[in-house]
Parts: sequence; structure tokens; C-alpha cells
Amino acid sequence: MLLGGVVIVRHMLAQARGYPGGVFGFAIFWASDILTLYAALRAFEVHPPLSALVYRFFTLWLPILPAALAATQVRALDPELPGVPRASFP
Repeated sequence: MLLGGVVIVRHMLAQARGYPGGVFGFAIFWASDILTLYAALRAFEVHPPLSALVYRFFTLWLPILPAALAATQVRALDPELPGVPRASFP
């Protein structure tokens, strides 16, 4: 299942013009996640400084660098995908 997700994301990014909602939707999701955090804190009269919200930038975007490097190795998995046993759920 995990490898299937990797294949789908790779396909979406390789053909980004065909999937603008998936590619740009992630950035919208990220921005709305920060906005939701800010609104939730303000609801309880907490006034967070911008630096308290900036950490969300690093927790989401920083892992993209190692993921991008790992993505270069995904092509090597293509021949192995048919041999991966499928999980069976009761």
C-alpha cells in the first residue's frame, strides 16, 4: 500500500499539468493547517508570535528534501512492485 502511494505521487508530480489540484492543493492544505492552528490558539485568547507558527513550515517542508532524494530511487522499485505481497485484511 505504501509503495502504491509512492507510485501515484510520483506519477502526479511527473505530470503536474494534469493534476493541478493535487499538486497545488498540498500548498493550500499546508497554509490552511497553519491558519487553523492560529485560529484555535486565538479562540482561547492565546496570541502566538509568528515564530511559534513558523515551526510548522519546517515540520512540513523540511522532510521534503530527503524525500526528494529518496524519490530518485523509486524507479528501482518498479520491477519489484509486482512481487510485493499484498496485505489481506480480515
